[in-house]
Amino acid sequence: MLLILGKSVLWLTDFFEGFFAGHWRSCPHEAGLASKLNNLQNDLSSVQLVNGADTWESSLDKYKAFKVCDIRWKVDGQYGITQNIPTIKWSKEVPNKVNCFLWRVIQKSIASMSGLRARGIETQTTMCGACINEEEDADHILVRCPFAKSVRDKIFNWCGIQNQSFNSIDELLGFVENWGKRPKMKARFHTICYGLVWN
Repeated sequence: MLLILGKSVLWLTDFFEGFFAGHWRSCPHEAGLASKLNNLQNDLSSVQLVNGADTWESSLDKYKAFKVCDIRWKVDGQYGITQNIPTIKWSKEVPNKVNCFLWRVIQKSIASMSGLRARGIETQTTMCGACINEEEDADHILVRCPFAKSVRDKIFNWCGIQNQSFNSIDELLGFVENWGKRPKMKARFHTICYGLVWN
């Protein structure tokens, strides 16, 4: 059994009847950890082991299913944290790396010149390397840059869609989400646009 208290790591070779026995790398009493050890022993004394498979249960779900997202919502709600991050549709038709990239894009966490500078990494300039007209951020690289716009216009033309003007990746993904009524065509357009943003 491995016991971690603070930054001290203690190895136990045996645990029985509420008392620890074994060879300690450092003695808890000498390290000033006696109160933590007593608290641990008290916590372990209330644990009742039962036969059967181990399960994770949560009181946050009516079926007692444990889900990390429920815990996240509970913690965020408790501390008044609100996230206004738009959602993306996780597409099965595109590789996971594309889905992950889009997820990072909507969180504004892809490497751009302005993003690197905001993280304390010195760059010679924050201007876009393709057009040199505007500061390079995620929205500019993927949506507003004339190079990205010309590629998008050609792909939209190929799909038979009238050219659209977008100022942010959120607007583009919102358009993609709301475009079309036929499920198969909508799924294909999703895949094409996700590939467009990836490339």
